[in-house]
Amino acid sequence: MPGPLVFTFLLAKGLRGKTFTKEASMFLVVSTLLLAATLASSQRFDVRDLAISAGAVAPVAVGMVIGQRLRDAVPALIFRRLVLIVVLASGIELVRKAIFS
Repeated sequence: MPGPLVFTFLLAKGLRGKTFTKEASMFLVVSTLLLAATLASSQRFDVRDLAISAGAVAPVAVGMVIGQRLRDAVPALIFRRLVLIVVLASGIELVRKAIFS
C-alpha cells in the first residue's frame, strides 16, 4: 500500500491541483499495470482472478472522476488537508491491523 507515502511525497513537493491529481493518477496507473503484469505471469493467476481484478477497476475509476471534480470545487488548502487526513487515516488503519491481527 504505497499510495499514502506517494501522496504525502507529492504534497511535500508542493504539487497542487491538477498537477497533483495528474501525478497521483499516473502513479496509480503505472503501479496497477506492474501489479497486473506480475500477477498475470504467475501460474496461480487464472481467469477468475482476472475478472475480479477487472471488476475492481470500476470503483477506482469512479473515485478518480469524483476526486477530479472535488479538486476543482474545493479550495487548494482544504484539498491538501483532506488528502493528509486520508493518508493519516490509512496509516492509523495499517497500525491498527498490525496490532490487533
